Amino acid sequence: MERIVICAALPVEIRSFCRRFGFSAPSRQRQIVLNRFNDRIDVTIVVSGIGRDRMARLLAATSGEPATCWISAGFSGALTDGLNVGDCVKSTQVITTNGEVIHPSSPRWIDENEFSATLLCADEIVSSFEEKQALHNRYGATAIDMESAAVAQHALNRRESFVGIRMISDDGRETLPIEFSQVFDSAGFPCIPAAIRLMMRNPFLIPEFCRMGMRSFRLSARLADAVGDFLSSIP
Repeated sequence: MERIVICAALPVEIRSFCRRFGFSAPSRQRQIVLNRFNDRIDVTIVVSGIGRDRMARLLAATSGEPATCWISAGFSGALTDGLNVGDCVKSTQVITTNGEVIHPSSPRWIDENEFSATLLCADEIVSSFEEKQALHNRYGATAIDMESAAVAQHALNRRESFVGIRMISDDGRETLPIEFSQVFDSAGFPCIPAAIRLMMRNPFLIPEFCRMGMRSFRLSARLADAVGDFLSSIP
């Protein structure tokens, strides 16, 4: 029996995948759930809230049973001009903003060329075009998120394989409102009352919130396709 662990920051990222395959979905209250993909593959899905440290703490609490592969799945910001919203970035390597390169083993069945991107794991939300450009120039990474380093390091420590499967949620030319960072609570999950208060103080953000909300539904569906294809490719 193969055991795959899918690691996401937020329930919205993995929601479509769970619905498509009839899986129990994780939530803030139930962050680790077990499912059966088919008669050969068990799937554990975890959601940590945003941030590397939160993901690392949650993974430390998962089952000690061997895993075939650890997947960092979710949304990422593009750091290069060649990526557009909705593109899928696949990787087996993560670099942190202190220059640490984390490169666990790769699953035995993948095409290494297809998973050749490098993910950059940051400690805070990067919103501006200028920041993205500077990070790409410094690290040469393809896309940025805030959890992949924890997943990759966990896999490396266990001598198990890792992949990142990330959907581009904002391209390299896009600047997101910095106020978005204010809608997350102390556990790293979106807080609806905080979002409402923020929009009441800044009505100009309402169209942006609506646009990003609709985008997240589309990206979640595309992520479901990519992760489903990966699971179906396991020999």
